[in-house]
Amino acid sequence: MLMSTQVFSVQSHSPSSSSAEKKTTRALAEQVDAVALVTITHVSSLVNRGMSMPGLLSVEAFSYQLEIERLWKGDIPVDAELKISLKNCSRPLQKGESYLVFGDMTTIQSASLTSLEESAPLDPTASRTSLEWVAKSCEQVIPKLQARQDIVKLDRLYPSRLARHSSP
Repeated sequence: MLMSTQVFSVQSHSPSSSSAEKKTTRALAEQVDAVALVTITHVSSLVNRGMSMPGLLSVEAFSYQLEIERLWKGDIPVDAELKISLKNCSRPLQKGESYLVFGDMTTIQSASLTSLEESAPLDPTASRTSLEWVAKSCEQVIPKLQARQDIVKLDRLYPSRLARHSSP
C-alpha cells in the first residue's frame, strides 16, 4: 500500500502594493534591525502540526540557513536563521541564491528534556536561547540581481560598515 503526503499552505492574500507605495531603501533599512546580502545554504519547511492531517502537511513558514556576504546594519549571529511566514510572503527563497534581506531579530527560547523518561521534568537550566532573523514581507527580501541599485544606496548610507564586513 502506497501512501503519499501532500503539502499545502494556508495563506492570507493582502492587496499587493503598487510601485508608488513601495518603500525606499532608506525607509526599509531604518525600520529593521539588520540589513545584509546573504546566500541561502539550506531550506527547511516549518509545519503547523495543528492544521495538518494524515497525508496532508500544512506548511506555515520557511526557515533558511545562510551565509552572510555583506552586512550593512545590525549584528547577525553566525548561527541565526532567516524565517519567513507564508502569510507574509508566499515566494520561497532558493538554495544557492543570494538575496538582500531587511529583517528583525527575535529571541527564541526552547527547552529540552533532561531524560527520555516520561516522568522527567523539564530542566529550566537546559533551555536554549537563540536568535531568529525574520522578514515580514516579500518587499524585505530582494534577489541579488534585482537589488543592484539598493546595494549602491546601502553603500552610501552605511559606508563604515562596508569596509568591516565586505567579503574579500
